[in-house]
Amino acid sequence: MNENGLFEQLPVGVAVLDRVGRFQRSNPAFRKAVGYGSEGLSAIRLSELVLPEARNDVAEMLRQLADNRREEVCRTIQCIDGRGNPRWITMSIRLAEIDDVSDAHMLVTAVDVTAQRQTEANLARDKEEFERIFHAVPDPIAVLDVDHRIVRVNRAMAQRLGCTREEIIGHTCFEVVHGFDRPMKECPHACLLGDGVECHREIHEDRLGGDFLVSVSPIRDANGRLAGGIHVARDITKRKQAELALHKANSTLEKRVTDRTRELDALNQTLRQEIVERHRLEAEVLHAGTREQRRMGEELHDQLGQELTGLRYLASSLARRLRTLDLSEANTATELASGIGQALQRTRAIVRGLLPVEIDARNLVPALESLAADIEERFALTCRFLMRGIVPIKDDHTAIQLYRIVQGASNNAIKHGHAENINIEIFTQDDQIVLRV
Repeated sequence: MNENGLFEQLPVGVAVLDRVGRFQRSNPAFRKAVGYGSEGLSAIRLSELVLPEARNDVAEMLRQLADNRREEVCRTIQCIDGRGNPRWITMSIRLAEIDDVSDAHMLVTAVDVTAQRQTEANLARDKEEFERIFHAVPDPIAVLDVDHRIVRVNRAMAQRLGCTREEIIGHTCFEVVHGFDRPMKECPHACLLGDGVECHREIHEDRLGGDFLVSVSPIRDANGRLAGGIHVARDITKRKQAELALHKANSTLEKRVTDRTRELDALNQTLRQEIVERHRLEAEVLHAGTREQRRMGEELHDQLGQELTGLRYLASSLARRLRTLDLSEANTATELASGIGQALQRTRAIVRGLLPVEIDARNLVPALESLAADIEERFALTCRFLMRGIVPIKDDHTAIQLYRIVQGASNNAIKHGHAENINIEIFTQDDQIVLRV
């Protein structure tokens, strides 16, 4: 392979410039590095290849070579490719002919480091972003090594401790944060170093100004060995204060509930006593009314009933005597005896209403059956009584009240509703006694 072929196949970008910086020759690797074709590159000088702000650097490189101060100069410069896009090129320039400096050609090598510079810029930007976020976090953060020494802290941690970050780094956490000469009991970092597992602890630290939930996460090296831990302290002072206040409030509430329950129990006992007394009074009033009705019934039966019976007998005797004498007044006497008989029947009916059978919880059903039969007989209408299922009546007071309700409802149906049929039903539904007339 001749010298020209070797030049074209060199993997490194190489170009030859004349003494004023014009491109005379370049290999494909050079043109690829700077992003130009052969024709476009031959039409420009080296200074036109770089950005305007970098042309002074190129001029300085050429001066150093021209003054024979340097045999070779190398610098990374931002250039512009044939499409106008910026590129970073690491460029090395040296003289091609040493004997005659004034007519010397320059040999330029070029390596495209745009991707590398972009990566470096991205890393720098990421680092700057991380630093901004790291210090913007309001929670105190510290990075510790395996010896409990502080490697790094954020601004919040330094402010909490009232120190600069430089004053904290290199000291142990138990010395700076807790004021001890050894790790405290229940130290979250010691817990992490013991088992290598993320650890969480609630601690109270006056130097940090309250209560904190400390979370410690492991940091490992490239080989997976534990290299330290990152501590994040979440301020839970307000939460702890709220929990304490809630606990006190709950205790106060429980005491108030206990006191109020005791008061309600006392009131309930008093109310139960009043209900018992009211039931006793109601029963007494009911019994008094029943006794008064019985007394009136007995008086009507014993006095008025006997007198009406006697008058009917006398009127009947008078009618028979007048009829024997064939007197016209016999008819009047007969009507008088009949009227007295009707009055006696009404009196007996009233007496039956005032003198009911003895009613208690055991004989309510027979009493209602008897009442239905009596209504049929007295008022010449149909009255039926029906009990469906078992009706549990446990006290006499309830039995008497139910009887009185049936009695009153039936009388109202006859007097005001002009009833021709009366149905009386009693049954249970949803644990309640239902009475229907």
